[in-house]
Amino acid sequence: MSLSQNKIEGGRELNKDDFQYWDNFTQQTKDIFTWKKIVAIITIIAIFVQLLGMMIEPSNWLIWNLLTFIVATNLGAVVLAIIAQKTADDIKNLYQTAFDADLYHTLHIMSRFKNKFLSEVEKQGNDLEGELDELSPNLYSFFKGYLEVFNEQYKKEEGEIVKRTYEDVDISELFNEEHDNV
Repeated sequence: MSLSQNKIEGGRELNKDDFQYWDNFTQQTKDIFTWKKIVAIITIIAIFVQLLGMMIEPSNWLIWNLLTFIVATNLGAVVLAIIAQKTADDIKNLYQTAFDADLYHTLHIMSRFKNKFLSEVEKQGNDLEGELDELSPNLYSFFKGYLEVFNEQYKKEEGEIVKRTYEDVDISELFNEEHDNV
């Protein structure tokens, strides 16, 4: 198992070949802010600011500074919301370009292949890691050998092609009359 397949988290070793790793990986999206979390944070901040405002003695100078602060923060919030929406739209466009139907279809096929592979491994009473350790060198040798032969044939220079007319061809060449001894 390579170093890239292991992740130490709290002293626990996680294996990327294990389904549990990927299940935990997908569950990490729960940490993203939702609208409910944002509303709760805003409510807490509003209560805190209101309590703080009740403790301070009002004056014209303080009121004027608070009004300008409120206008500045509201204007900043609107500008940042527009920028955030533009960024979200850009991310959506990138996502739709990268994660198209072809990708999802390919992942579905690969997932089905993986499930069939795991089923066969379990049916034979073996473990996934052992099977991958055994298959990897063989697959590497197979593909490397295939590519070497393919490249050899692809780069092989063909002899000079002679263009002949119908009249120039001898009938014995067409029917390969040398096989009479067979």
